[in-house]
Amino acid sequence: MKDWALNGQPKVFWISGLFFPQSFLTAVLQSHARKYNMPIDSLSFAFEVIDQPLEFITQPPEDGAYIHGLFMEGGRWVDGKLEDPLPREMFSRFPIVHLIPVQNHVLNPEDYQCPIYRTPERAGALLTTGHSTNYIMPASLKSNKKPDHWILRGAALFCQV
Repeated sequence: MKDWALNGQPKVFWISGLFFPQSFLTAVLQSHARKYNMPIDSLSFAFEVIDQPLEFITQPPEDGAYIHGLFMEGGRWVDGKLEDPLPREMFSRFPIVHLIPVQNHVLNPEDYQCPIYRTPERAGALLTTGHSTNYIMPASLKSNKKPDHWILRGAALFCQV
């Protein structure tokens, strides 16, 4: 926290270390809305998976945020797309993700809307804020296979395993 206060925001945020990731995501959208003077209700995230090690990220993005610390069950990320997991592979590390705030974002129906959860339990209580205690949001991931394939596999991203 001291480093953040003295040197500015981190280049990449460890989303798994946040107690309530939804508030962080709202703050990213709110910062973007204020920067460009647009309504926050018209913003949502586009996802760009960054296939490079954490050490290679030298600057925070101009817009949005880089996050890391996700794990995938039921699939893995290989060469820019979602692939089936290796045999006997329960979880795989997911690369860095660039969360890009986009106004009136239209989802590609060919992409898999992969749920992101805090834990592999995949269930949570509903808070008074309307948020789940476990579900965070969907991530739009590219794949050569139809979204139904990943739904049947139960593919999901998790902050903790």
